Amino acid sequence: NDGSLKANAQVFYITPENAKSISGTVDGIACTGFQALVNARQKGKGSTPLCFRIIGCIEADDMDAFGSSSEGLQIKGKKAHYPMNITIEGIGNDACINGFGMLLRNCASVEIRNLGILNFMDDGISIDSGRETCIHHVSIKNTRIGIHIKWGVNNRSSDSDVHNVNISGNNAADSIGVLMEGHDN
Repeated sequence: NDGSLKANAQVFYITPENAKSISGTVDGIACTGFQALVNARQKGKGSTPLCFRIIGCIEADDMDAFGSSSEGLQIKGKKAHYPMNITIEGIGNDACINGFGMLLRNCASVEIRNLGILNFMDDGISIDSGRETCIHHVSIKNTRIGIHIKWGVNNRSSDSDVHNVNISGNNAADSIGVLMEGHDN
């Protein structure tokens, strides 16, 4: 993807100044704040492409809330294999989130690109959830992060279906890499 928006995409520009106060309507739900906008997609009432463009460095204190107390920003599908149709992309060479990471749970069709993830709580990006988690069409580009696919509740396996995950451009000296736990990851 060259960064072009999908047809009919709904775009939100997230800055340190507006991460708590940005408001909009997602899938018919009016909400305020970055995490709240992401949470609206979790209700499962729409599929319009959502693009969150990060400008500058979003600090943990800039956020309205965190969906995950151990990771930070949570992107959670209504059920397993749920197509979120969400892109989170950094604009410019200084776009980052600092002091938190992301938790992807029960979701598909999520793209994260051109974004630094710094000083995160537990993992930069955590693909989690135990059973019936499907993560596909996730693209992670040009980021300095750790990716952690965690153990689940099914014989210490994540029981996750992870495919079509593209990790590229992570060649910085401080890149952390990928950690996979469980027997069938």
